[in-house]
Amino acid sequence: MNKQLYSMINMLLWDLTVAQRNIQILHWNIKDNSFIYMHEYLGEVYDTLNQYIDITAEQLRFNNEFPQGDLSDAIKNSNIPAISSSRTYSHKEVVCLSISNIMALRNTAHKIVSEDYSSEESTFISGFDEQISYYSKVLYFLKSSLLEDCN
Repeated sequence: MNKQLYSMINMLLWDLTVAQRNIQILHWNIKDNSFIYMHEYLGEVYDTLNQYIDITAEQLRFNNEFPQGDLSDAIKNSNIPAISSSRTYSHKEVVCLSISNIMALRNTAHKIVSEDYSSEESTFISGFDEQISYYSKVLYFLKSSLLEDCN
């Protein structure tokens, strides 16, 4: 595996690690009349992100590379800032923070699949298309739950 591809996949792994934890914190700490359905939905999202963490790390191992999955490295290197777990979040905050996390994941995954790779690497990369599709679906659902823009 070329070094650039290895770096981009590790970046996605770091972003996934931080986003998964952020979404889990939002799942725990939403305090709003939308609690029941947002709590449930975000639980599904962070479970899926956890699966993508595992799949992404395993893809590296299948290629005889080591995933850089250390939590402190993820927090330090991710494009996604970690959020506080010691406060509550309104519906709008939950949705807007979730949107920014999922958009960052989609952007990172898109960078991976849009590069030009050898035929062996392109077969390996095709698995990241599923993540992009999932992130687009989540973004649609989240944006549809807002009555106003995040700005």
